[in-house]
Parts: sequence; C-alpha cells; structure tokens
Amino acid sequence: MPELTPVVLLVILLVMAAEFVNGWTDAPNAIATVVSTRVLTPRMAVVVAVVMIGSFITRPVYRATTTILIDPESPNILTTTGTVELQSQNYYSYREYYQSQAEILTSYTLIKKVFEDFKLGESRDYIKVKEPIKAFLKTIRIEPIRDTRLLKLKVDNKDPKLAADIANRIVDLFVMRNLYYISKNELMNLLKNEYLKLESRMSDYEKIYKGGHPEMIRLQKEMAEMVDKIEE
Repeated sequence: MPELTPVVLLVILLVMAAEFVNGWTDAPNAIATVVSTRVLTPRMAVVVAVVMIGSFITRPVYRATTTILIDPESPNILTTTGTVELQSQNYYSYREYYQSQAEILTSYTLIKKVFEDFKLGESRDYIKVKEPIKAFLKTIRIEPIRDTRLLKLKVDNKDPKLAADIANRIVDLFVMRNLYYISKNELMNLLKNEYLKLESRMSDYEKIYKGGHPEMIRLQKEMAEMVDKIEE
C-alpha cells in the first residue's frame, strides 16, 4: 500500500472541504430556483427546506408488532355430580371480555411493570419527563382486527430490539396474569364442587343419623374447613 504523504493528505482534505462547501451552497441555490420559477412561494420553500433538514436529523422510530388471540374458555356450572360446560357464548358478554382484555394490555399496573423491568426511567427519553409512565403509554397501541378474536399490539421505539423486547414482555405479563386467574378459578370450581358433594353426603346422613352422631360431627367439620378454603 503506497504511503500517504502530507501533500496527499492535504489534497484529500481540501477536496472534502470543497465538497462540503459545495453542498452547503447547493441548498440555498435549490430554494432560490423553486422560488424564482414560482413553483413554491418563499414561505413554502423555507418550510420544505426545514422539513428536509429535520428528516435527516431526526432519529428513525421503529415499530414492533405482535398478534394476540383472545379466546376465553367456556364457563362451567357446578353440580353435585360434576361440572357441565356451557358451549354457547353470549356475543355481548364476549365483547365485554374482549374489550376488558384489551384494556388490561395497556393497564397502568402492567405497563409500569414493563417500564421498571427495562429501567426506562433512566433513559434519555424519560428521565426528565414529569409523568414518564403516561409518556411511555403513548408509544403503545392496541388495535382489534375486525371480525376476529385477534388484537394487534404495536410498540414504537428508536431502538428496534428494545421495541420488540417491550412488546414481548407486555404479552408475557398478560399471559402470566391470565394463567394465574384461570388456575385460581379452576381451584375455586374444584373446592365448590367438593363442597356440593359434602352437602349431598350430609343429606344422606340426616336420613340415617341423629344430629350428635360422630359421623355427622366429622362431616360438619369437613364442610366448615371447605368453606374456609373457599373464602380464603
């Protein structure tokens, strides 16, 4: 590789400087041309120039999008012999459920958790903001897909990876929350069903034993313990 002498370096720097100055002078020449030919008014030409400069200076904003299926399980009715699943789903009750799930995705509690998980309060975008959580919420959008059970979650951020990570974290927290409530409801249904079985057995015992019989006392104690579990 040939050695760069001071003279060659000087020539290169002069060429770069000339190109820079040339570009500097081309901008006003372009504005002057559109004004002189009456393509744009002077004011509009200045506005266009400012917009073009701003588009070069402004950092791009990236959008991460994920799709979520909102599909509630059919409710169960407890009986003394088991559970009966309701197959039909009322349209209005489902619509309310669908809307409530969309609101949960952007609920203050969930979004605050995501905000804290990524330590966004320490970032340049939010460190000086008076209400950072509300500002963060403005970067998140929920859009229903017409005639489907799908929701689109969109997250905007100047960092494409961070935008994707935030979207995934929101979905993860949403799923974990729903799983918690589903498991809790299933446990509650199981306890209530067991209580109904105890009630049925008590009805049979009442035909055989008197009130103070040990079997009756033991069963009453079991029923009281089951009520305590249900009310916890």
